[in-house]
Amino acid sequence: CSRLGFLKEGMQIHGFLRKAGIWSDLFLQNCLIGLYLKCGCLGFARQMFDRMPQRDSVSYNSMIDGYVKCGLIESARELFDLMPREKKNLITWNSMLSG
Repeated sequence: CSRLGFLKEGMQIHGFLRKAGIWSDLFLQNCLIGLYLKCGCLGFARQMFDRMPQRDSVSYNSMIDGYVKCGLIESARELFDLMPREKKNLITWNSMLSG
């Protein structure tokens, strides 16, 4: 399965970023969250999200959309409620409405 290959590579990249000390780059963290979600690994994505020192609208929207696509509407709603108001945008609302 190609998804498993991507997951393995993503985990290797994740480990490299931590060892290289560039783990805190928001763009890279958001990319890895997206990769984990595309591989169906909500648990890994959420762990990464929870450990992020800072989050932007992309971080929140990715997780919310991932929950909605997996049918976990209540989890999406809980994260939506925790999301700071100033980070909510059209993408956020569209993700919630699609659930």
